[in-house]
Amino acid sequence: MLFRSGTWRLDQRAIQEHQAEIETYYADTPFMMQPFVPSIVTEGEFSLTFFNGEFSHAILKTPKAHDFRVQEEHGGILQCVHPEPDLQGVGDMVMRALGDMPLYARADFVRAPQGQGFWLMELELIEPSLYFRLDEQAPHRFAHALHTRFA
Repeated sequence: MLFRSGTWRLDQRAIQEHQAEIETYYADTPFMMQPFVPSIVTEGEFSLTFFNGEFSHAILKTPKAHDFRVQEEHGGILQCVHPEPDLQGVGDMVMRALGDMPLYARADFVRAPQGQGFWLMELELIEPSLYFRLDEQAPHRFAHALHTRFA
């Protein structure tokens, strides 16, 4: 078991051993569970940002040494990247599946085990970090999306 400020990395044994502690911790707190995917540690998590359904930019978030959390506030390292075609394709597919297109969205993906492509881990539609500071053209693309949407 590994615990880091509200985030647990558990296997079946740890869940059983620490069940009371986990239940107490989350007794009055909403939570979300996700499978742990080893590529989080070995490669990181990809965040693809879209404005009006159009791809804007991608960020690779990697954890600091000996950690599994990729967020900046936990020491994660962020860098702007160009997504490989398969990742771009799955991001576009997620956006098409939304139907009514939001002004902005961030889709977070990890590489699936055994060459199974990419898995969507989170789709951020309410107050996501859009990482404008990592792509100098992103604010311009966002302004254009706003203008297109509301002009």
